[in-house]
This record gives sequence, C-alpha cells and structure tokens, in this order.
Amino acid sequence: MQGQLLKDRYQILQPLGQRGFGKTYLAADPQRPNHPKCVVKHLQVQPPASGVPISPAVLAKAKGQFPGLSHCYLN
Repeated sequence: MQGQLLKDRYQILQPLGQRGFGKTYLAADPQRPNHPKCVVKHLQVQPPASGVPISPAVLAKAKGQFPGLSHCYLN
C-alpha cells in the first residue's frame, strides 16, 4: 500500500504495524495546508471458515479500539 492514494486523499507513507483487525499506516493529507501526517487504520476482517457472517458486535469492537475517533469516512 505504500505510495497508494486512499479515498483520493490520503497518501500512504509507510506501514506502522499490524494487530487484531488490520494494519496501521502513516499517511499524509495533501489536500490540507502543509500536508499534515495522520494515521490510517485499514480494517481487514476475515470471515470465519464456517461461512457464518461476522456480527456487527465484532465490527463495533474493532471500532471501539479507538475511543473518541470520528471522521467522515468512519461509520
């Protein structure tokens, strides 16, 4: 993903780590003055081998790892 532009806005600079539900990247926002850096969490939830859909509670838990986080792209 390094070098990739996400949502036509966030330029991925480098990976920071991988835990739980996905990977974390350092990114820059070229649409804002001075291109401030930010952190992008790429959620990668894999369906269980059983084929049972992932519950909304599991996704809420992943989002809950970042209390107070809000953004127009985060539902």
